[in-house]
Amino acid sequence: MGSEAIEGRWNAMIRLVSVVIPVRNDARRLGECLVALSQQTLPADQWEIVVADNGSDRDDPTTVLSVCPNVRLVRELKPGASAARNRALKECLGQYVAFTDADCRPASDWLEKGVAELDRRGGKGILAGRIIVFPRDPGCPNFLELFDMAWAFDQAAFVGRGRFGATANLWADREGVMQVGGFREEIPYYGEDVDLCHRLLETGRVLAYAPEVVVAHPARWEWGPFRVRLERQVRAAYAHRPRRGIQGFRKMLADFRYDWFGYRDVWRALFRPQVTGYRNHVKLAMVTAGVKILRHWTRWKMWREGTGGTG
Repeated sequence: MGSEAIEGRWNAMIRLVSVVIPVRNDARRLGECLVALSQQTLPADQWEIVVADNGSDRDDPTTVLSVCPNVRLVRELKPGASAARNRALKECLGQYVAFTDADCRPASDWLEKGVAELDRRGGKGILAGRIIVFPRDPGCPNFLELFDMAWAFDQAAFVGRGRFGATANLWADREGVMQVGGFREEIPYYGEDVDLCHRLLETGRVLAYAPEVVVAHPARWEWGPFRVRLERQVRAAYAHRPRRGIQGFRKMLADFRYDWFGYRDVWRALFRPQVTGYRNHVKLAMVTAGVKILRHWTRWKMWREGTGGTG
C-alpha cells in the first residue's frame, strides 16, 4: 500500500479524542464507566475508547464492552497501570488523549468540555479535570469515605503545588505524550502521573486545572486498601530521593514540618463543604488526624529502612 493510501486511511480513522482506561478484574465498574461514556454530548464519530486489560483472570472485561460505541480492547500482561496505558496509547487514533479509570464515571459533557478547553489552548497542553468523590451511601458515609470525600483528588492543589494531575481525569495532546515516551513503566502505580506531567512540562507545555471537565470517583471504604494506597502514595513521594544519612533525615524533617502545619486540616475538617452534618464533620476531623499520624509513621519507617519508591 502506497504512502498516500496509508495517509488517507489514517485520516479516515482519526478521532478528535481517545479515552484510555486500564482495567484489571473490575468489569462491573468498567461497565458503569462505559455507560457514562455512552451518554457523552460530543458526537460519537469524534471519539473512541481504548480499554487496556492488565491481566484480568476472574472478571472478563469483554462482557461489558457492548454498552458503549467506539470501544476497542487491548491486552497487556505486564503488571501495572503504566504498562497498560502505554499499550493503549499505541492504538490511539485521537489528537487528544483523555485518561480515566475503570471505576470513574465521567460527566455527560466530559469529552465536549475537555476538547473545547484544549482547543482553546491551541491544541497542545495538559489539563487536570475536577474529580468529585462519592460514597456508597450518601446518607451514611463511613470514616474513610468521609476522608476521601473531603481531601482526596484535589486537582486544584495538585496543579498548584505539585504541578501534575491525577490520571483519573488527565488530558494531553497525544503528540506530546508520545514525544516523551508515555508512562515510565518502572513506576507502575502512584507517581506515574506526576512523572508524566513533569516530563510534558519540560517540553514547554502548560498545565491547567479545568474545573468544568468533571468525573466522579468512588471513595475508599475498606481499611486494608486504604492503608496500602496511603503507604504507596508516601513511597511515591520519596521516589528517587535519598533515604539514609543526613540528607534523608533533613528531607523527613522538612516533610514533618510541612505536615505539622498541615494539622490545621483537622480544624478545617469541621467546615469542609463536601461533608454535611455536625457528626460527620467531627468524624472527618478524627480520621484526618489519624491519617496525618500514619503518614508520619510511614515516613519515619522508610527513613529507618532506607526504602521507598513506588512499588
